[in-house]
Amino acid sequence: MPDLLQVAGMEFIPFYMASIDLAALCRQDGVTAYWDVHDYNAVLTVNMCHRSGLRVPDDLSVVGRHDTPWARECHPPLTTVSINPRAVAAEITAALGEPHEAEEALRRRVRLVPPRLVVRGSSGRARPERASAGS
Repeated sequence: MPDLLQVAGMEFIPFYMASIDLAALCRQDGVTAYWDVHDYNAVLTVNMCHRSGLRVPDDLSVVGRHDTPWARECHPPLTTVSINPRAVAAEITAALGEPHEAEEALRRRVRLVPPRLVVRGSSGRARPERASAGS
């Protein structure tokens, strides 16, 4: 994960949920967005923001992963990276429709399905003064 983030020009900051001071990260380090490993943790992060006095997405954008019911029920609704169920279903349907004589080759074939970003209310454009605060 850290290598992927570096390629994207981001930084990986490992921490435990109970010990983080999100408000300090936003003020001192110019953090404008936080991506959680899955929607449940992202909802916890949004709740932590509310308790810390941070406004989501005005002060901090929060993004989850997997587009679970937690994402839709969060306040504000959570932006999330979906596994793209429709594209997965289309690939499965296509694989099942291939000729049976190609069954062995089909088992070895890897099908890549791109994820889908579902944009909801927990993310917004980074404010220029926030984005440059850490520079």
